[in-house]
Amino acid sequence: MSLDNFKKQTITWDMINQAFEQPIQIMEGDVNARTLLLKITDNGSVLDLTGYSVKLTYQYMYKSQSGFIMLTPNDISKGEFTLIIPTEMTVSGLIKSNLILLNESSEQVIVSKNLTFISDNSTVTDLAQEVNNKIDDFTKLLLENMPQVLRSELNDLHAQTDSNKSNIELKANLSDMTSLQSAMTELKNEVEAFGVSPENLVTIKSLLDAIASNASELEVVELINSVKVLTSNISLMSNGDYAPKANQTDLESLQHTVNNQTATISTKANQTDLDNLQATVDKQVVAISTKAEQSDLSITNKNVTTAQETAKQAETEAKNAIAKATEAQANSLPLNGNAVSSSKLATARKLGVNLQASSFQNFDGTADVTNIGVSGVLPIANGGTSTTDGVINTIAYANSADGTDGFTTVYPNLNLLVNSSAKTKDGFFKNFDKVENGYGEVTIKGTNKWFAKDLKDGFSINPRDYKPNDKYTISMDVMFTSWNAPAGTTISGLWIGQRYTSGGGINSWKLICTIDLPKDPSKTLNQWIRITQTSTIPPYEDPAVGTQAAIMAKFTGPSEGSFTVRVRKPKQEEGSIATPYMPSSREVTTADYPKYVGFSNIIKPNKKVSDYKWLPMGLVSIDSATGSLNPAVIGIDCAQAHPVGSVVTNNSNLSSGYSTGKWENIGSAVIGSTTIYYWKRTA
Repeated sequence: MSLDNFKKQTITWDMINQAFEQPIQIMEGDVNARTLLLKITDNGSVLDLTGYSVKLTYQYMYKSQSGFIMLTPNDISKGEFTLIIPTEMTVSGLIKSNLILLNESSEQVIVSKNLTFISDNSTVTDLAQEVNNKIDDFTKLLLENMPQVLRSELNDLHAQTDSNKSNIELKANLSDMTSLQSAMTELKNEVEAFGVSPENLVTIKSLLDAIASNASELEVVELINSVKVLTSNISLMSNGDYAPKANQTDLESLQHTVNNQTATISTKANQTDLDNLQATVDKQVVAISTKAEQSDLSITNKNVTTAQETAKQAETEAKNAIAKATEAQANSLPLNGNAVSSSKLATARKLGVNLQASSFQNFDGTADVTNIGVSGVLPIANGGTSTTDGVINTIAYANSADGTDGFTTVYPNLNLLVNSSAKTKDGFFKNFDKVENGYGEVTIKGTNKWFAKDLKDGFSINPRDYKPNDKYTISMDVMFTSWNAPAGTTISGLWIGQRYTSGGGINSWKLICTIDLPKDPSKTLNQWIRITQTSTIPPYEDPAVGTQAAIMAKFTGPSEGSFTVRVRKPKQEEGSIATPYMPSSREVTTADYPKYVGFSNIIKPNKKVSDYKWLPMGLVSIDSATGSLNPAVIGIDCAQAHPVGSVVTNNSNLSSGYSTGKWENIGSAVIGSTTIYYWKRTA
């Protein structure tokens, strides 16, 4: 470890985990024991604190000393600051202080942290300790009076001193001291040209001569360390601008310092050295006084008075800040009452869920909570029923006894399209090229234009008869048997449905209820594809705007494009769910309705046909007590198994047996010697 870093301390102030080792020990005479590197982090991560500053306020316990220090940025982009403990904080005792992070622009306190220092007696001799303190005082005086033009000269001195660091080791001899004295002599010669008397610096040289002649080798080493601090402090002057004249207070302070120094080193230095030092100081007083005009001194005295008043006010504010910070620190982590924050409870608590309860329970950490209720629906995949009441009965419909033909869990709605069954060439299929085998076929072609095949007769609801914001769903099976798009020609904009057009100077072209056809069916030719699409009805357009129902296609390019498409089981229904195909109310027969109903109480998602029990429609009922599916008894209500639109059969010509909903007789048939009646639920 380099001697430069011996006893230097580093502490990390983390905004999340704020604790760090305390108290911090400082010593009066040990230079590096008075240097502290502060690193500020956020949960271990580096913080960029550009625009922020750190202040340390302090108060001696059982003594009146107090004050504050602004920390010097070390690497502010990494949140690093340097604290150099001043002489005022090296008096032995216990020191309570606060680190305060400030926003420089608003001077707002961001966060603070309590800090405790213990100042101990120095590990160096009284002589070196006193010299260090006096040099510190002399540095302050020099900083207050050093002219701006000396900055470069002082930097040169600092460079010279750094070049000799390798020679100033723990066992420095008198030749090292001679080298240091030579550097001080060179400084004297260089600054003389700028109007500063040589006597301004001869005080230090005389002091060094006296100590070097009489001090032990260890004391010389301690003195060298003190001079290093002086060199470092003088280098700071390159960052400031200082007036070249000293006021009377400075002169008196210097005189007082030398008088104290004389008493301290009297046992080491002979009387001749002391007399020379006193004479030098007297000359310095005369030299500096000659340079300082009385008017300047008067102005300086006023400035000093103002500075003293400001310092007193700052001291008062610092004491108040320390008191408030101490109070805030005491309240931030209370031993009793409401906790501000914590990583875990001091005592672990147990939490228990009661599956038979639904009420919430409060938990404040003071005791176990074992009766927490649950709410919501638990999915089947997680062991639940996916229902709010726990009932998992489901119903399905089909056209065969085993449920495989036309299996659906959604009862089909009636169709709103006209002649959707493609039995004749009218209604929806009126303008198709041919209609056969339950589908209609049309060929559409064009060159660089829009093409429309009229479907106006296929919709039972006119474009302006919809209610805005209602939802309607169109579904159908489509098959493309040809697709001809020559090079340079594209076919796009394929859809079937209704839209607004233009009129009255308005070009609307808003879609009302439509379904898009596959965009590129060339890879699925001769395959039936099921498509569905839900439309939200737009607001009404101006009455002058026209409407249209058609198959639309856009041909772009110089060559003719064409395609042939087949459509079967087209259906339009209200709502956003596409139910199985059914004809319209004018076309439907009893044969079009599901003929079998299936019931299942198995707990599983995505039930299959085999998960249901199947019975003919009209011949089943649900036991309300057990939820089981039973054969129906004539005259007993079985309507609960059938939603509105259902068709059931029985051998009664009366609807009195159905107490749920409204039923309408839609026909009958004689099977053997029994007449079977068909009933449709209308409400």
